[in-house]
Amino acid sequence: MAVPDPPKSLRPRLITWPPERAFSRIHPLRHHATQFHSASKATVNGRFHFFENADGVVVPVLYGAETIDAAIAEVVFRNVPVRATRRFLPIESLDGLALSVITPARPLALIELLGHGLRRLGLEAEELTSTGAPEYPRTVTWAQRLHESAPAADGMVWMSRQFNASQALMLFGDRIEQHELSAGEPLNLSSGRGFTLIESAASAAAIILT
Repeated sequence: MAVPDPPKSLRPRLITWPPERAFSRIHPLRHHATQFHSASKATVNGRFHFFENADGVVVPVLYGAETIDAAIAEVVFRNVPVRATRRFLPIESLDGLALSVITPARPLALIELLGHGLRRLGLEAEELTSTGAPEYPRTVTWAQRLHESAPAADGMVWMSRQFNASQALMLFGDRIEQHELSAGEPLNLSSGRGFTLIESAASAAAIILT
């Protein structure tokens, strides 16, 4: 389903992500767990990034997921075909990846892109949060407009497309400081406990590690 153009006037609904509620993130092992990612505005490699804020500065972003399984599905499994008879994941694709659990130091105000918040914007999930990658440039336009329309928002939250039992979130790097997020010791996904988590998730999803 095609993503519609955002209307001129947007009144997104904000909800609170409490400080005691941790979330999971998969990131390059060489990067700090709370490091925001930035690139040129012309680089669109995710559902809602990258875009410029009102000052013409590209907004750095940090993606996370409500659960470890959702983080694995969103990052590690996202390119594994869903409808293939046998689904494979090369073990070497885990090299250099880590999983971290992040806890905010303060309440986060997030634009709600699920439930009442999505309906409030006149949208269905298939028009924004469950689209395929070819629609990402248009979803980025929505992210920019939502960011402009909600100056108090620290980010956005929606139901994960890759794991629709959990929420995904994206934080705006011009609204929240890195020191307002804390993280435990990152788990290397190619060995030890981190690899055990991948094995468990792959087994549950009937994905074969090769």
